[in-house]
Amino acid sequence: MVGITEVSAAMASLQAGKDMLAAMVGIRDGAKLNETRIALQGVILEAQQGLFAAQQAHTASDGRIAQLEQEIMRLKDWSEEAARYELVDLSGGSFVYMQKPGMRTSEPAHWLCANCFGRRQKSILQRRPDERRPTERQWLCPTCKTIFGASYSLSPKYAELVDES
Repeated sequence: MVGITEVSAAMASLQAGKDMLAAMVGIRDGAKLNETRIALQGVILEAQQGLFAAQQAHTASDGRIAQLEQEIMRLKDWSEEAARYELVDLSGGSFVYMQKPGMRTSEPAHWLCANCFGRRQKSILQRRPDERRPTERQWLCPTCKTIFGASYSLSPKYAELVDES
């Protein structure tokens, strides 16, 4: 017959086995918890990277919008300025832009280079004497270096002398 001592020892052994099994389950659950924690950290890191990329794209978009707004203002300003001028023939096929009669401001009378004007740039022509042709004056664009010829009596000051036919 089995005595109380043996039953107690068997019960203690079973209890120890049960405790070891619980500990093993705990270890297994702890390992799973760590795996889940690592996976969750990966998802959080990926989300943070996505947010950072979105923030960078937003910042770049803001910068591009500001550039486009500046470009619109520049084009608007140029359109208003260009409306003050008309293309005229200095005779002999030299075309320049000159202020329209009703658009004169406090600026002195001047001609603008047609080449530069086409590139939305205002470049005032400078008179340059032509020793080879004393009856003709030449006008030089300081920006693109194009030379424009005009009869000696022609100057921006006397716009009415320009033949517009």
